[in-house]
Amino acid sequence: MESWLASIMLASLTLVTARRYDLQRAAILALGAAGLLAASSLPLSLAGAPLIGLAAAVQVERQRAYGLIVAAMALPGLLQSLYLLLSVSQQGLLFEEQAEQLVAQIKAVGWQGEVDDTILREMVLIGLRLQPGTEFLAALLTGVLAYRLGYLASGPLRLSLPSDVPLKLWRPWSELFWALLAGSVLIMLDGWLESLGLNLVVVVLILYAVQGLAVVRFYFDYVGLPGLARTLFYVILLFTSGLSVLALTLLGLLDARFDWRRLSPARQTAPSEGDSIR
Repeated sequence: MESWLASIMLASLTLVTARRYDLQRAAILALGAAGLLAASSLPLSLAGAPLIGLAAAVQVERQRAYGLIVAAMALPGLLQSLYLLLSVSQQGLLFEEQAEQLVAQIKAVGWQGEVDDTILREMVLIGLRLQPGTEFLAALLTGVLAYRLGYLASGPLRLSLPSDVPLKLWRPWSELFWALLAGSVLIMLDGWLESLGLNLVVVVLILYAVQGLAVVRFYFDYVGLPGLARTLFYVILLFTSGLSVLALTLLGLLDARFDWRRLSPARQTAPSEGDSIR
């Protein structure tokens, strides 16, 4: 948790530094910091944080839209995920041994509960296989939060940063559906392609679940739902995580098809953040 918070701060600091001073000098500092962190014993995700901030700064310098800024910030996480994916596929028995070690640690601290050893081992293996996708989603969230933090700091520092998109108006590119289909096909193959497909499907479905949450947030604001009712809804989501993620994913997929919030370029009539639906 501490390293993730440090990644957010470091990415945001890189972005702010690049906007306040010179982009080329900030790039040198970011690349140097990334190299030093990668050579240390710190988590690899921390080394990608300066690159996330640098990617955002480059896109802002080019006056790109927020969606392209987010796409650029996702590239360091994508490279890290591919590195992990290829590393895991080459580890062979070492990967199995890592799963056995984690199972032993879980049993030692008493977290196993009434779960059978075989089921527990399969759960750990799935978690390890999904580590590349998990790292990518963490890096993507790091970029989004770092940019938000940088945007909040841009006012007092008198910097020029385009506004980020509020959650209720968030909608991924329609081409994301093809990534879901590609992942579904790759799952049927063997080796690292199967792992790639599995991680790709999980990542895309999580993004659709976030889109579903954005739809919910949009209509909460549209009908003016009181804060207490919203809190109760989120609490219900928390205690029914499995079912709620499935429902939000389905809602996101349907919104990608029917565009209920009218956010596509052809139906660009969605209200802005300052409109009366807030």
